[in-house]
Amino acid sequence: MAIMFRAGALLAMWAHMAIILFMAIGGLFTLWWPGVVWVQVPAFLYAGAIGIWGWRCPLTELENYCRRQAGQNIDRFDFVEHYIMPVLYPHFLFPNGFPKYAFGLLCLLVVMLNIIIYGGLYLL
Repeated sequence: MAIMFRAGALLAMWAHMAIILFMAIGGLFTLWWPGVVWVQVPAFLYAGAIGIWGWRCPLTELENYCRRQAGQNIDRFDFVEHYIMPVLYPHFLFPNGFPKYAFGLLCLLVVMLNIIIYGGLYLL
C-alpha cells in the first residue's frame, strides 16, 4: 500500500510543477487556444492569492498526506520552498532562508507578468 501513496505523492508533485508553469506563463497558450483564458486567469489569480496571503496549496496538502501514508517523515513540507526556491534563490544568496514577504512579492510578479501577457495579446 505504501507504494501507492509514494506514487500518489509523485503524481501530486508533478501536477504541482505543471500547474505552477501553467499559472506563470499559461497566458501564452491563448495564442493557440483562446478558450484557455477561462481556466488560466482564475488559476494565476488563485496562485497569486496563495502566495500573497500565505495560504497553503491543496496540492501541497495532498502530497504531504500521501508522503505521511507512505511512511515518509515530513515536517510541514512545502513544494515551492523545497523544489523551486533552491533553484531560483540559491542558499548562498540567502543564507538565513528566503524571506516570507518576498514569496508574496514573487507571486505578485507572476500576476503582473500574466497581466502584461494578456495586455500584449488582447490590447495590441
